[in-house]
Amino acid sequence: MIRPRRLRRDGGFTLLEVIVALGIFSVLLSIFVAGVMSLNRLALASRIDAQTSSQTGIAVQTIDKSIRYAEAVNYPGTTGVGAYIEWRTSAASAPSGVTTCTQLRYAPDKGTLAMRSWVAAAAPSTGTWRVILSNVRGTASSTYPFVMIPAGSVSNYQGLAISVLTGPNESAGTETSATIYAKNSSSESPSNTLGSGGQSASPVCSTMGYRP
Repeated sequence: MIRPRRLRRDGGFTLLEVIVALGIFSVLLSIFVAGVMSLNRLALASRIDAQTSSQTGIAVQTIDKSIRYAEAVNYPGTTGVGAYIEWRTSAASAPSGVTTCTQLRYAPDKGTLAMRSWVAAAAPSTGTWRVILSNVRGTASSTYPFVMIPAGSVSNYQGLAISVLTGPNESAGTETSATIYAKNSSSESPSNTLGSGGQSASPVCSTMGYRP
């Protein structure tokens, strides 16, 4: 009696097995790619935060260098193009050797902080705007981002409190706050008294066209 020989199965995978394996591989690959993209986004956000913090720190140092020896600081105000604040530095303390006015402006339409200075006896228009910080976010309502601290409230000097939110978008950026005091100011500074409209009763520097 001759028994039929059982044929061995050829090596390899069936079509169903290949399809299942490809499906599992696709899922694992998707998880891996998503993880890599998430890490890249986190790394990019960290770099942006570091760069933004550095740029904001430099801007604060620039403001500090200018206002630290001011003799009077005005209350901030707002116009159609943004919020602003000014201060005056006497000839004895100004690097130029002449009494100097400085204005700091936030332009929400451009997202910038800019400064200009001019000789107190001249027109403000003689000063040239210099952008010191970009990618600033927020509105100019309530004189954002400036607050003048009058002498006699928490210090013997007038001060500028500034709080800015900077970054290219909502998911990347930093908020920085700083308070700088004008060491040559006092409660006797003419601009220390609050007047109507939230402005100084006796603002220093030119009152003609001095707003941005």
